[in-house]
Amino acid sequence: MKDDSFYVGYERKAQAPIARKVRIAVIAVASIAIASVFIMAFAQRSFEDSYFEIGKARDFEGVITSRPFPRLLVTRPGTPISYSHYTLTGKGKHGVQTGAREFDGRLVRLRGKLIYRDGITMIELEPDTVVVFPSGERPSGTPEWLGPTTLRGEIVDSKCYLGMMNPGHTKIHRDCAARCISSGIPPMFVVQDPNGGAQAYWLVMESGRPIGAEVIDKVGEPLEIAGEIRKEGDQLFFRADPGTYKRVQ
Repeated sequence: MKDDSFYVGYERKAQAPIARKVRIAVIAVASIAIASVFIMAFAQRSFEDSYFEIGKARDFEGVITSRPFPRLLVTRPGTPISYSHYTLTGKGKHGVQTGAREFDGRLVRLRGKLIYRDGITMIELEPDTVVVFPSGERPSGTPEWLGPTTLRGEIVDSKCYLGMMNPGHTKIHRDCAARCISSGIPPMFVVQDPNGGAQAYWLVMESGRPIGAEVIDKVGEPLEIAGEIRKEGDQLFFRADPGTYKRVQ
């Protein structure tokens, strides 16, 4: 039998065939919307395990070294590695290179907040908390040269990558990273492995000097760098001439 029902706007209820079609359409659209929410949620990439202990300042004791950039070396008795290396940074997008030079080689106590990822740790130094002990000397130790190599990865600013921001890398973070590095925060070179992990290297000049403005225009870009790796304690330093960095697709 032909269905000749039609919608009448001033009627309190739609005719049964029309109401049934509208009901089916509403249920279908609602089901698709709900399913889309779950699909999008599960498709999102999870955040990396990086941490910033905001609001939780700690006390540390160790020896400050300012080369190639400020670090606190804390003794680790009874372990194969004599010292843990904590890179020092200031509040916000500021380094502490200038202020740390007067404490170079001195045994100190200081206060700051931890930033860490994949075994690499940084301290955001609380202002005016460095106390120098009467005596102290630079820790001895022989750096280990791991030889020349060519790596592919990207340049990031260490503070954001280690935990201040998440994610703290790729092109979406380029402008922030450029400002951090230009303000004295040490850059890192991050190399992704096929299994989804990553290895981060402190990036310095071929001579071992700190690097900064020379790499601003290369931050967040896929690069190929030929240089040498030097291991100091539990940290890896990648020495290379910025003029030899190559952009790759």
